[in-house]
Amino acid sequence: MKLWIASYNKLIYELKINSNKWKVIDMKEVKLESFPSYLYKYKNYIAVALKENDKKEYSGIKVVNLKDNKSFEYYNHKSYTYIYMDKNYIIAASYHQGEILVINRKTNEKFFKKFDRGKIHNVGKIKKNLFYAVDIENQVVYFLKIEGSKLIENNRISIKNNRPRHLIKKRGKIYIICEDTANILCYKKEKKQYIKFQEISSVNNSKNNEAAAIKSKFNYIYTTNRGDNKVNIYKIKYNGNLKKFLCVDCGGINPRDLIIFKRNTIIVTNKDSNNLSVIKFNKKGTKIIKSFKLKKPVCIVRWRKMETKIILVRHAECEGNVQNRLSGITNFELTYNGKKQTKIVAERLKEQKIDKVYSSPLNRALQTAQEISKYAYEKRVIVENNLIEINYGKCDGMQWNEIDSKYPNVKKMWKEIKNYPNGMPEQEEYINVQKRMVKTINEIIDKNIGKKICIVSHGIAIQAFLCYFYHKEITEANSLPQLRNAEFIELIIKK
Repeated sequence: MKLWIASYNKLIYELKINSNKWKVIDMKEVKLESFPSYLYKYKNYIAVALKENDKKEYSGIKVVNLKDNKSFEYYNHKSYTYIYMDKNYIIAASYHQGEILVINRKTNEKFFKKFDRGKIHNVGKIKKNLFYAVDIENQVVYFLKIEGSKLIENNRISIKNNRPRHLIKKRGKIYIICEDTANILCYKKEKKQYIKFQEISSVNNSKNNEAAAIKSKFNYIYTTNRGDNKVNIYKIKYNGNLKKFLCVDCGGINPRDLIIFKRNTIIVTNKDSNNLSVIKFNKKGTKIIKSFKLKKPVCIVRWRKMETKIILVRHAECEGNVQNRLSGITNFELTYNGKKQTKIVAERLKEQKIDKVYSSPLNRALQTAQEISKYAYEKRVIVENNLIEINYGKCDGMQWNEIDSKYPNVKKMWKEIKNYPNGMPEQEEYINVQKRMVKTINEIIDKNIGKKICIVSHGIAIQAFLCYFYHKEITEANSLPQLRNAEFIELIIKK
């Protein structure tokens, strides 16, 4: 899993996390010229709203394409607090200016809408070509349409005695979190007007209220309350009404934002305690399962399960193959034909833009890997001893006619158990081959989440891993793809 966290220390953190062990695999810091107030993720883009720095400079927006790291920047000294992005528009809210900036992504045209005496905190999309803006000062939610180069008011919700901060749409209903009371106002549309059908207070009825964020997933709504350092959870009933469900300790001070990882697991940014908390909860209690130290985290977005591509390559032809030997752990060299095969497979994999190449320590695999690595980002081949072929024991390196003569029952036993190796004197157990291959490849994946990795190994060893990957018994190995010399198979792992 990959997370981006905006820090009020003029940083954006990029974290790669193993969510099984809650361990940071990699962390990068992207330095900014001013303070990021909000992040929004759209497909392969991260959009950043920037407030002005101490010198009143570099306020505006920044959009980064995560595929090529190219960025689009626009600075106008108007101090933006919130940003939204889709395939057509970038929309940003300027709190102090009471203004919305709209950028047409196709034409790059920019236009503004000013709200009289307004302080626009939050913007977003309700449905196709219908956007919203939350005005804290005037206590109004505006619904706006884009017509040409203008934002036209389509509808509004006027709110009394509450300062609206954020809203979400769920099941056709509008849920607004109020900053000073932490109440949630619930609206539905009837005859083109929005009618309030419920107002609900914070779960623990705290007197110290200051709401920061509202999110929703499954049939629940989650809000952060900076006043009492809690996360309030509400259940959405079939008619849209909210029911108080749970109040959760945020694991820090001044919770600003959160993401819902699972139904019972959330990740919260705590600005004043400089930490990111992973919280697991149920009705019996709350458990903080991990806390990451970060400087002043305020906003968080998540790239869902990341894809890691694994390319398993069987080594090119070696002397043991042409001599009809059980190659096993015997260190045979490549044949002349095998060396040609390495160039062909390397050329075929060239367009994959492989990040790293791992290999068994045996020469036939290592020589194949070295050719492939010429086109990889990292040229050095990483040798992993546990990627080695099965050890055939006393039969290792022998020709089949020698085995038939010396150990006449071996071939018979092999065929009887559906063609996976067994019954040779002092042979490595096939299940042990599978265990070491699975352990090693999973370790490689954990180190390289989101990357393209090439692993060069051997026929039986690869087959053992594929049994695990495709949830087959080892007795079913022969039903899976059989890689010939210098052939490969691509697997996608999501973590």
